[in-house]
Amino acid sequence: MRRFSLVITTLNRAEALGQLLPLLAGLEADAVEIIVVDNASQDDTARVARQFPVKYIYFAGGLAQARHIGSLAASHEWISYVDDDCKPGNPQILQQIAATFEQNPQAGIVGCRIENVGFSGMQQFKGYTKFGPNALLEFEPDPKAADVFASMTITIRKDVYEKIGGFDPAFSRGCEEVDLCMKVKAAGYKLIYTPDPFYYHYQMGSHFRFNPVNNRDTMRLYSFFKFFAPAAITSWLRFVKNEWRLFLADAAQIRRQYSEPDFHSTHLPALNRTLDRHPWMRSILRWPLILGAILISPVLRRVMIPFIYWKAQRRKTFERTHFGLNYA
Repeated sequence: MRRFSLVITTLNRAEALGQLLPLLAGLEADAVEIIVVDNASQDDTARVARQFPVKYIYFAGGLAQARHIGSLAASHEWISYVDDDCKPGNPQILQQIAATFEQNPQAGIVGCRIENVGFSGMQQFKGYTKFGPNALLEFEPDPKAADVFASMTITIRKDVYEKIGGFDPAFSRGCEEVDLCMKVKAAGYKLIYTPDPFYYHYQMGSHFRFNPVNNRDTMRLYSFFKFFAPAAITSWLRFVKNEWRLFLADAAQIRRQYSEPDFHSTHLPALNRTLDRHPWMRSILRWPLILGAILISPVLRRVMIPFIYWKAQRRKTFERTHFGLNYA
């Protein structure tokens, strides 16, 4: 039997969800159930979801917890995560994923091909990443060489998901698939890439809620200390050296952003409206905004490093004890 549970975590994309759900309902498999986890949308997401035969769950917490709740609601043997900005490339995609699992009994996760639409530069390779310095995620052009598959490519065996304890709730601002892939490998299973089944992935912008303390770069540091924690003085020195370089890169990026003649604040829409009405204010506010942004983001999250390290080690101990995961 080829039975799939499709878990969609969505936020304020009612129109995209309305286009996606009928396509998923038409996928070929012995059985397909669709689970929609509404991550506290403020648009018509609930109304759109309830027009289709889906399990609808409203959850206002973090992203990893939302995916976990959807996974716990799954009743079939394979769980596929489908992002709301994706569409299946053909009706046979689930059959092809099932065949890959059957041909690779050691597979814990199967990642399929992603056709990124509307992305430029290295982002055209979204879906597959490798680890750079201090667990910095870098796009990997060759999916077979990727360390991690993104959530929109992942299908996991339900028994494997339960065995490893599912998503780590600490990943409330993204990168939750990094943890899932690493734990699957730590449990002795493999990540298998298959090019035949594929999804289209459309550029629709990010819906991440800004948090200067708990953000994607905090998730990077948490991942690093959980899976690659330094064990000697030399490795700690290498970590500090790499982190200093990343800090300088962050600061330089902020300076470039606010040096543009028509710059806009990344997270202050009210300020942007004021700047658009009074362009002369840009020259006055440029340096205060540069310094403020550096203090709020790259400085603050690095001040938090001791706490992030403690939190990652605590979770690692919990997962070793309860799930037998063999981290380095």
